[in-house]
Amino acid sequence: MLFDTFSFQLADKDVSIDARQDDLKTLREFDLSPEFGPCLGMTRLERWERADRYGLNPPQDVKKILALHPTDSNYTDW
Repeated sequence: MLFDTFSFQLADKDVSIDARQDDLKTLREFDLSPEFGPCLGMTRLERWERADRYGLNPPQDVKKILALHPTDSNYTDW
């Protein structure tokens, strides 16, 4: 029984790592996309909000990811 619990927890951790990698990949794609304007000197959220303000339709997934991790610099800063 203990072994099953450990395996389950390990599997959850693997999923969590995969989700984090997917989120960071999505953010990097946003960073490298010139259609949303320059990104120097601002956070990802500031860039997203500026792109939204100018009607550039930034990806909603990016805003959702940033909202889930508002204080983690791995997510907020590019």
